[in-house]
Amino acid sequence: MLLCNTEYSAPILQAEVKDMEAFEKDAKESLKDIDSVARRTRRVAEYAGTDLTLIVWGIVWMLGYLGNQFIPMMVRPALYPHLDWIIGGWWGLLVLGGVIFTIRLYWARSPTMSDDGKRLGLLWPIILGYVYVFGFLVGPFIHVQKESM
Repeated sequence: MLLCNTEYSAPILQAEVKDMEAFEKDAKESLKDIDSVARRTRRVAEYAGTDLTLIVWGIVWMLGYLGNQFIPMMVRPALYPHLDWIIGGWWGLLVLGGVIFTIRLYWARSPTMSDDGKRLGLLWPIILGYVYVFGFLVGPFIHVQKESM
């Protein structure tokens, strides 16, 4: 009886080893698939909210160029010398609204922010403020200066 069990156990053990090798191969393939899906999910999550941001900035640009087209028709002739400031203010308001909306969107998306993110978030308003102040101080003030450029 012992010899009979020993003779028949060898093929059974070899079949189990082959099954284990196939199982390991399937497990490795499954782990690769899971890793691939996790990478794609992270990549898609990075782009969350960009669709809404692009739509908002498209609306900002559309309204800005509509203002360029129609504001001169709506302004009284007495204000024509100040038309550049009126259109610049229109663009400034639109861009400010777009920036505020974009910041709020990204803050809502990631409520926890590192110290570097906070510093970077403060850097952009400082740069924009500097550009506006510099443009105001250095820019041409009278109509004759604008025409000479």
